Amino acid sequence: MNTNVQGRPKFGVDAYESAGCRRPLFVRSNNVNPAHIRFITAFVRSIKNKAEIALVCVERSPGGPEARLSQNPPLVFPGEIRRLRAALARASAGKAFVLQGGDCAESFDHFNAASLESTFRVLIAQSIVLSYLSGQPVLKIGRVAGQFAKPRSNDMEDTAVGSIPVYRGDIINSAAESKDARVPEPERLLRAYSQSAASLNMLRALAKSTQSMMEWVSLINRLTPEKYAALVTHIEDALNFVAACGLDTSASTEGLQNMREPEFYSSHEALLLTYEAALTRQSMTSSGHMSWYCSSAHMLWVGERTRQLEGAHVEFLRGIENPTGVKLGPTADPAEVLTMLDTLNPDNDPGKIMLIIRMGQDKLMDRLPALLRAVKQEGRHVVWSVDPMHWKYYKGQWCQNASVWPGAR
Repeated sequence: MNTNVQGRPKFGVDAYESAGCRRPLFVRSNNVNPAHIRFITAFVRSIKNKAEIALVCVERSPGGPEARLSQNPPLVFPGEIRRLRAALARASAGKAFVLQGGDCAESFDHFNAASLESTFRVLIAQSIVLSYLSGQPVLKIGRVAGQFAKPRSNDMEDTAVGSIPVYRGDIINSAAESKDARVPEPERLLRAYSQSAASLNMLRALAKSTQSMMEWVSLINRLTPEKYAALVTHIEDALNFVAACGLDTSASTEGLQNMREPEFYSSHEALLLTYEAALTRQSMTSSGHMSWYCSSAHMLWVGERTRQLEGAHVEFLRGIENPTGVKLGPTADPAEVLTMLDTLNPDNDPGKIMLIIRMGQDKLMDRLPALLRAVKQEGRHVVWSVDPMHWKYYKGQWCQNASVWPGAR
């Protein structure tokens, strides 16, 4: 491990340059090094005020969960990741839109085929409407097949049984309110992997389940038969016109196949680095260079609590080729965002970075314009995304339905 004069691990550019390579700091032979994670975890805690790290540090053994996970097949493949980056590059140039949606957090107990299919079909229906109204292709990215970890601001919570460790998501511990249930269980890594594999298998099958684009359009009518009836009619008329011009929407040519078989990408927050690093693999690019890809999802993001520039999460994400999202809350300032872009995307490659705005309505217009100006003036290639519905209350009032929130529009 590379160290500086004080004996601490080097972070960022120094660690990469001295190692003579560009890869995640604590990925070796496709596996995570628990000693590095424990050290970086302690380092982050010492220099940041209770930085969210959510790491399960497991002692490595030949048959342990990490070792088994690192030998499992990848959940996604480098070619798919590269296709998403190319598509996001088009979005950053204003030639496509991005639609990302899914559950706040996936769970083991509530996993079922009906729920997964509903999520997929809703996103497909929304993407068709967006594409028709905008005249642009829409990238479909699900918050699915890996969103098991939950960021937390506190280590403990008060419950009916007293103060117990906080629930950090099914991949780490149980939501049951007892001290025993909140103890991290390394075997949950493997269960999360298995559920993610099952989800991706079903999503890939669903994407190929129709014979024509018209079947996807009829889906909108089934979901909201009254609200979008007129719009569906317009879309159907457009498809009928295309068919009348001699283009068969069920044909297998590349462009029409994309209409019939939409590509659906997966994403989640890269919170549990033990899991992410164990699923990181090396692969050769089309140019012949070896690069690192995290095979747990097509796209990963770093949250508001974990985007410390010298933290473990940013260090991990800067070494992989996956498209990377960065959540920006009201505390983000232009200088910090530009430094983050320098760290995660030093070559300013289009399609690498998505900046995800997560601010309340009362702060959005005050904080966002300065970020937009700074990024544009520096000529940075990013995709701008908004997380508008990720709030559970408004002015102290809990909302049972997001549609009643005055700021959701």
